[in-house]
Amino acid sequence: MSETLEREEREQLEEREQLEEREQLEQLEQREGAERRTPGPARAMRQRPVALVGGAALAGFAVGRLAKAGRRQWAERR
Repeated sequence: MSETLEREEREQLEEREQLEEREQLEQLEQREGAERRTPGPARAMRQRPVALVGGAALAGFAVGRLAKAGRRQWAERR
């Protein structure tokens, strides 16, 4: 009788472990799928470093020009 209970407990434990493994795999697949759909800056940097650095330089140039134009207008108003 105790052997039957032990066997049932082992089977239940194995089933729980398999269920946990499946849930972990599903979570991992969801995370990887989301990562493919919306790449983050680190992934973009690895895939296209030149484009990322070029875009940052262009954005910096544009911000500098806007700041310079704003400063010029502010100085004219004084």
